Amino acid sequence: MRQCQLAFLLCNVVGLCFLSPVVCAQTLNDPNLRVTEVVSGLSQPTAMAFIGSNDLLVLQKGDGRVRRVTNGVLQPGAVLDVHVDNASERGLLGIALHPDFPATPLVYLYYTESSAASDTSGSPLANRVYRYTWNGSALVSPLLLLNLPATPGPIHNGGTMTFGPDGKLYVVIGELNRNGQLQNISSGAAPDDTGVIFRINDDGSVPGDNPFASQPDLARYFAYGVRNSFGLTFDPLTGELWDTENGPANYDEINLVEPGFNSGWNRIMGPASRDAEGTGDLIQFPGSHYADPKFSWLGTVGPTGIVFLNSVQLGTQYQNDLFVGDINNGNLYHFKPNLTRNGFLFQDPALADQVGDDVGELQDVIFGTGFRGITDLKVGPDGLLYVVSFIQGKIFTVSRANTFVPSDAPLVNISTRGPVQTGDNVVIGGFVIDGNAPKTVLVRGRGPSMSTAPFFVPGVLADPFLRVFSGETVIAQNDNWQDPPSCGSFACGTSAQIATAALDPCQPNPGQQSAPASCGLESAILITLNPGAYTVHLAGVNGSTGVGLIEVFEADDSDLSQLVNISTRGPVQTGDNVMIGGFVIEGNGTKTVLVRGRGPSMSGAPFFIPGVLANPSLRLFLGQALIAQNDNWQDSLSCAGFVCGGAAQISATRLDPCQPNPGQPSAPPGCALESAILITLNPGAYTVHLSSINGGSGIGLVEVFQTQN
Repeated sequence: MRQCQLAFLLCNVVGLCFLSPVVCAQTLNDPNLRVTEVVSGLSQPTAMAFIGSNDLLVLQKGDGRVRRVTNGVLQPGAVLDVHVDNASERGLLGIALHPDFPATPLVYLYYTESSAASDTSGSPLANRVYRYTWNGSALVSPLLLLNLPATPGPIHNGGTMTFGPDGKLYVVIGELNRNGQLQNISSGAAPDDTGVIFRINDDGSVPGDNPFASQPDLARYFAYGVRNSFGLTFDPLTGELWDTENGPANYDEINLVEPGFNSGWNRIMGPASRDAEGTGDLIQFPGSHYADPKFSWLGTVGPTGIVFLNSVQLGTQYQNDLFVGDINNGNLYHFKPNLTRNGFLFQDPALADQVGDDVGELQDVIFGTGFRGITDLKVGPDGLLYVVSFIQGKIFTVSRANTFVPSDAPLVNISTRGPVQTGDNVVIGGFVIDGNAPKTVLVRGRGPSMSTAPFFVPGVLADPFLRVFSGETVIAQNDNWQDPPSCGSFACGTSAQIATAALDPCQPNPGQQSAPASCGLESAILITLNPGAYTVHLAGVNGSTGVGLIEVFEADDSDLSQLVNISTRGPVQTGDNVMIGGFVIEGNGTKTVLVRGRGPSMSGAPFFIPGVLANPSLRLFLGQALIAQNDNWQDSLSCAGFVCGGAAQISATRLDPCQPNPGQPSAPPGCALESAILITLNPGAYTVHLSSINGGSGIGLVEVFQTQN
């Protein structure tokens, strides 16, 4: 991989140092991905935040201006212009949106405020965090939340901020060249708000559960001993905080930051095993702890932006993996989390010590080059990876290189019926939207309307409640479909629009003349979603239980995106209470799909689901006719009259049940007992029954994958 000499590096004493630029195009080591320029014309961009789809705010370090980019166009003027001191690493540095934005339209900014009524270079007033209100076109009504030191500096101001899943704001400030107790110097000054990560409420107050809450001079701190950081992010699966940290002449770091973390500066950078004194000379306040970095660069690269890709838009092989950018080389790095997501998996045995000692070892984690000074990484609302280039004044996206080709036999509706219980045993459906444009879908949760003709299902869920998730985040929810859904920042339809689509739950059941019983209690959400993976939880109001039905319908005619994979997890019982999934293939051609029935493999990492279905059995129906069935996927399946694949062909899809679970190195437990059917089908409506051999019960999973277009 060709490396590029960049136009500047981050110096340890004098800040930003400019060199003769050598232009280098952006390259990625995955030929299935590409880099696309989103916008240019920015001046020293440091950070960005999405305020909507194709709508983002970008900070400019040197002039204190917050710029707006809409649909790839840099808007004239600024939504805010603050007076900054821009010497060295000072300036407009960090931005975070309130977790309930835009319903709560608050925007948080970190900048080095000038002591004058203009931009300066060497006259700082303080590093400060202000809370602003977004009025739709400007940031107004500033409220000071944190008033922090800015001297001596002028380097190591930190400035990155993010809200955690706990709703708290995390803010990092560097050590500003100070040598106090927060820098592990026992004879140094008392804690002085330098080299720390703050954890505060959205109004600036101190949470009572902070790790040092009982110690007044430390109460706002979540971590200390930080030399300087330009990157904070939370793991979407574990909720744990991670940071990047900049070393002096060596040992830049990636850290897992748990409450009370002492990062070790200025006694340790890199692993303690490479430090002569080890951890013996650290200052450990009550409630603190030291931990080695999860990865270190021996030669400094200036790691900056850090983000977990909570999206399938680059391919499922990258979903929830960690990406890091650097400012010295303009490199993009990729890290695969390990089983417990508290470290990384590496291909190169030389990285077993978690240190990249030279360029050769770093090839294992370098993902892209030529970005010329990365300062921020974000996952956009479209699920793509966005990269800010400081030197070029540009923002790029990383996306798949291939153009989406719509299927001529798409999956258009999916459904699953099964017993809805409580806690982890609600019914959980999943679907993936693939393509290049948003897709409008109708999600329905049904119970009482199935109790009447022509279904007469006994023991139905009396009052269904639907929630739609993107990753771990609830993005929409609804109880009764005629009431407005809660949809946050997503575009959702009204009950009138649902009725106009002729898919509302009060449409007569098949063959009936009137609305089904209690149809007003059913749930429905009409929502427009970007390509990506989503899950649906169906539960009963007030913890009620019963048989329920999840349905997902394509509700627009666009072929720029389509439903491609579906899944449902829930309790599998016997008789009428086996799990029943349905899907519809539309179009003019045939479709090859892989249907999987899983149980025992979910008992292993990373799922650890208790009470799984011990030995699943799959049956596939066309109408009332059984067309295929399978017990153990490696055995021959019954598939008379249809084209079905054997175990070898299933393995060739790389979707067989013995593929390692996400992030795992080996086959999951009991995978040979799972069921799978690879079959080519004509357009039509199909149902899948998942049950257990010999009448067993447990938690099961039905999945339908599109294996060819």
